[in-house]
Amino acid sequence: MINPSIIEDLGEDIFRQALVIFLKNCENDIQSLNQSFLTSNFKEVEALSHKLTGTFGSMRVEKIPNLLREINEEASASNLKIETFEKVKELYIDLKIYIKDNFSIETQS
Repeated sequence: MINPSIIEDLGEDIFRQALVIFLKNCENDIQSLNQSFLTSNFKEVEALSHKLTGTFGSMRVEKIPNLLREINEEASASNLKIETFEKVKELYIDLKIYIKDNFSIETQS
């Protein structure tokens, strides 16, 4: 789920600190993205999907950034597909479980 090269590059202590911040920010942004989907706010979906692509990419999370790019393209074409976002949410839940199981870090929500 997370490319292990990031741990080697940052060191485990810094990586763990980054994970805590990453999870906190992702929780807020995923919730905002969900609300934007519900209201079909294309501009907000586009902005949040772009932001999250960078966030997940910077933590070297695999698969999710590609789906977020799809969402970004869909939003810019005013053609949102909830299935793509549902897949992001599924993978994000899997990621949180992976982080909890492997690093003993979990979200507060």
